[in-house]
Amino acid sequence: MLPRVRFAGREILAGLLLTVIGTARASGDEPRAGCAWRTGEKLGVAFAEICTPSSAPKGLLEESPAEVAPFWMSAAPLPCSLGSRGTIDCPVTTSILSARSRAKDVLKPRAVAVIDGETAYGVCGMRFGGRLPTRAERELARYSAAVATLVSMQEPGEPEPWIGELPEWTQVGDCTNPSHPDEGCHLAIFPPVLTRQRSKDSVLQSCRASFAPAWIESTIHLGARCVGGTCTVRIMPALRPEAFELTCGPAPVDPTQASAEPKAERAAFRCVLPESALGVVGGRTSR
Repeated sequence: MLPRVRFAGREILAGLLLTVIGTARASGDEPRAGCAWRTGEKLGVAFAEICTPSSAPKGLLEESPAEVAPFWMSAAPLPCSLGSRGTIDCPVTTSILSARSRAKDVLKPRAVAVIDGETAYGVCGMRFGGRLPTRAERELARYSAAVATLVSMQEPGEPEPWIGELPEWTQVGDCTNPSHPDEGCHLAIFPPVLTRQRSKDSVLQSCRASFAPAWIESTIHLGARCVGGTCTVRIMPALRPEAFELTCGPAPVDPTQASAEPKAERAAFRCVLPESALGVVGGRTSR
């Protein structure tokens, strides 16, 4: 039996906590008017419009009402710069964008920045003109667009890697100062419960992902081993479950450029922007 964990204030199966950004929508469950599941870009970072389906469970939205307006969020956690390896934590991850029009894409691994919350907050506010997602937005993104980030970890002496989820920063409360969170603004890590933690001894692997039929029974859940380095994960909870076949192997990172070891109170981060702050929307400039 799958283990149970706490998520959004209630118990669910551990296999329901998985990673991806997808834009599949269930039949008969159209997003609200004015949301078209578009893509955009700013400063070389891809953004996706997250829509609110009418079936979004109110229980997923702890800090906002169910009628959350469409919002733009970076399609993957922000990446590490070339000069940051060895100075900050840059784990190799697989962030999946399962757009309906991209069902044949092979999704490649990338190194993402894992930093303290105040720095992440300031980057979103001062560099991008946006903010961190709220907890409610991040939970809605998982449900309506299957948003998550996979990380493959192999522990010393263990024959097979584990598939886990990289934690990400969110903000809660009255966050109006763009440079740093002041009184009334709090930062929290999402998801609140991880089934598998990275340790300083974890050996990261890089995984390529491709779409697989969601009905395949031999899927694994988050926190399970990826036997032989090839496995299929099912993405839930989601409006429409998505499955992805992972092919994992040693991360192609020179030992002298290896990531700094993970530290407490560090997480990856995405930014949320108003459409007016994007440079490109749907292949065209937004201005």
